Amino acid sequence: MISDERTFGDHVVVIISDEGLSHRCSDIPNQDSVSYDISGDDYVMAVSDGVGSCQKSDVGSKTAVEVTKTIFRRLEDGSLSCNLRTIVQTLIKEWMASLPEGNVDEYCATIKGVYKIGNSLFLFSLGDGLLIVTSNGLSVCSPDSNKNFSNQTLCLNSQVCEKDFWISKFDLDTYVPYVVFLCTDGIANSIKEGQEINLVRELEEKTDEKDLKYELEDFVMDISNYSMDDRTVGVVKYERKNAKSIR
Repeated sequence: MISDERTFGDHVVVIISDEGLSHRCSDIPNQDSVSYDISGDDYVMAVSDGVGSCQKSDVGSKTAVEVTKTIFRRLEDGSLSCNLRTIVQTLIKEWMASLPEGNVDEYCATIKGVYKIGNSLFLFSLGDGLLIVTSNGLSVCSPDSNKNFSNQTLCLNSQVCEKDFWISKFDLDTYVPYVVFLCTDGIANSIKEGQEINLVRELEEKTDEKDLKYELEDFVMDISNYSMDDRTVGVVKYERKNAKSIR
């Protein structure tokens, strides 16, 4: 299991990735990737899952999350417009350009990510897994993906286009807590249907930031008892210190 935690300002970030038993037994690398970057109070976080039927999908997923960080730096310096359609179009172009030589469709991968810029979250999702935000009773959740590529989930591939992505903007009240939760399908498929948002609300309302990493590690380990797939999760938890809501 790879596990990392970082605190910045009033935020706590935790990322965890655990290789599935089926891949360990077959000597196949973890096809999931997760990464984040921080600048002041702004950040990007992304998770990606390589499509199992594609030969080099682990490279495709690693490339996807690295490209999200490159885009973040361009958003921060103002060289890229903070517009979700522009972000997604740039992601597709940069992902394809950053792959090693060869058939693009050997590198297929899902992608879920969030950019926090100022007081807004810019959310995008392609393929299975979960992307959920909860804040003070409000929530947004990426929809289930439709399957239309090689009998697999929607994914980054040679034919992908901007309209294949789900995108959403979530404006923050920075006086109240919020949680961003991203995971691959190795975790999403193990959460009881209809309980996904409740799970994230538990992290927002009942999990202390000092316990967040340990709670998520236990959660991932519990899933490993009945899921043989790779399991990856990224969480950002925010709570403004010594502040009352203006609502």
